[in-house]
Amino acid sequence: IAVAICGVADALSAVVPDEATLAGLLQRWSAGAQRETLQFAFSTRDAAAGPLGEERRLVQVAAQSFSALGSKSQARAALKRGDLLLNGESVEGCRQLNDGDVLELSLQLSKPLVGDGLDARVRFVRHLLEQGLRVLHEDDAIAIVHKPAGVHTKHETNRKYGAFEDALPAILTPPECSPRRAGLPTGESMSNDPDGQIEDEPLPLPLAMHRLDVRVRGLCVVAKSRVACARLSRAFEARQVSKTYHALVVGHLPASVLAAGEIITPVAGLDARTLVRELRRVPHAQWRHLSLMELKPVTGRTHQLRVHMASLGAPIVGDDLYWELAAGARAAVAAQSAGAAAIVGTADAGDVGGDIRGNGGCD
Repeated sequence: IAVAICGVADALSAVVPDEATLAGLLQRWSAGAQRETLQFAFSTRDAAAGPLGEERRLVQVAAQSFSALGSKSQARAALKRGDLLLNGESVEGCRQLNDGDVLELSLQLSKPLVGDGLDARVRFVRHLLEQGLRVLHEDDAIAIVHKPAGVHTKHETNRKYGAFEDALPAILTPPECSPRRAGLPTGESMSNDPDGQIEDEPLPLPLAMHRLDVRVRGLCVVAKSRVACARLSRAFEARQVSKTYHALVVGHLPASVLAAGEIITPVAGLDARTLVRELRRVPHAQWRHLSLMELKPVTGRTHQLRVHMASLGAPIVGDDLYWELAAGARAAVAAQSAGAAAIVGTADAGDVGGDIRGNGGCD
């Protein structure tokens, strides 16, 4: 799926609707079902040919097969709640899957909004719109939506706070898909339709097909229909979707890494690869330099870009989670550079000696 995004600056400066208008928009989706069940039939042949490789553990397969989960921790949580079943039964997350095993995920959707709940949701949506929540493309199947920083992507990731998905019904129009033909399976089992012969059906609520970290802002692909959901899920699983991020980092990456144009370093014990390109480098009073980087994750490990940058001593500005990892990496490089400088009779160690433990960039 290719979507041209034009006029981004104009789209992000749109007028925020008043509260009465937002309340009406939210209720357009509120009449849908409160639970949604998705199915996935496991095949060892498909797993060996795809990104799962030899991994057949239930939590790993579920995390990569259901976009509504997106991570192993979310899969484990669904198992614990009884929302994720294997062949209709609740089992342990380390279970190895076999050909023909069927995973079922039951999603708890938002209840109809009334009273205080509706008022709170309206205030939340207004806040996100003021922070840059905007639709950049929409049709009956998908939408491309700009997610502001400071909010989780998926519904109920943290039950204390609203999420990006919770605001989508206010800004997206319910699709007008043809009703599903009788006898067809529900959910993601509709994905076996290479010729597009299966009639589509609207999702009860719009569904974000991938996650952006809380602190990350950017474009998010949203499904509005069942067939779109299934096909986008397959595209993400097969790594047919390329993602490009811009990040402001402390200092700069080593010349050898910039020349290679990639970082290949395990993250949490798993193979991880990121394509990197420096777009701009400017002086900085405290950190000597700041660099604007273009980052393209080839694999999709948790916090991959943040870990890769920090492990090379160039943390993303504001990333206090991996700040100490970066400080250690820079100290190690500084020590090596100091030893090399002593041998050749020079004390210039470049950027590596800069202290990154100050407050700047850690808000």
